[in-house]
Amino acid sequence: TGIPLGPSLLAISCLALAMVWSDSRGEQKAMTFAELAAAAHERAENWRSQGAEVQQCIAIVESDPQDLAVSIMAAAKIGLIFSIVPPTGS
Repeated sequence: TGIPLGPSLLAISCLALAMVWSDSRGEQKAMTFAELAAAAHERAENWRSQGAEVQQCIAIVESDPQDLAVSIMAAAKIGLIFSIVPPTGS
């Protein structure tokens, strides 16, 4: 049994950091749960407009941690079957 999330607790969780990472220049970046959810929703809608459907198989190839997280969330939101493939090359 979980703790019920009231409106104030839910608002706090949306402002909490979902992820922190360093970019290619070594600069620290951060993304909140609300930003992650919004970016994943936008990507999912974009993929749907391009024909993505439930149970389609896709490969996610992302070198940026933020883009990888957004793509995973978008794929899950649509109901896609996905594999994560590490990028290669320069």
